[in-house]
Amino acid sequence: SAIQDRLSGAEYENFLYDITGSTSCRDMTDDQLSHVISILNGIRLDGESEARKKAWKAKRKLISIIRSQASRLFGKSAQVRVDGFCDKCIGKPLERLDETELRKVIGWLRRLEKREKAKRYTEGGQNG
Repeated sequence: SAIQDRLSGAEYENFLYDITGSTSCRDMTDDQLSHVISILNGIRLDGESEARKKAWKAKRKLISIIRSQASRLFGKSAQVRVDGFCDKCIGKPLERLDETELRKVIGWLRRLEKREKAKRYTEGGQNG
């Protein structure tokens, strides 16, 4: 909403006027000021919860990628291997990692996958 971005003086005065009939906090009663503050807090919290939802969805997507990639690479031992990497290299369980840390896990899995492909390629070339 417009209130989450910086407001010009006129926009701010219009916002206050729409809520209280006053264009300045100085002219408001305590009840009007409390009402304005509660509206501003509600807007801020809505923005924060929306940002939290987006971050949570992004995190869930990364965890899904990790689980899928790990299953392809490790089969039944995927969870144990990922947990071991997270504990040893990052110091936290998978579910508690932030996006940056989750990307490190994905990078580790991709490096392992490349190594496996290169190994299969070399082994296939020697046998053929």
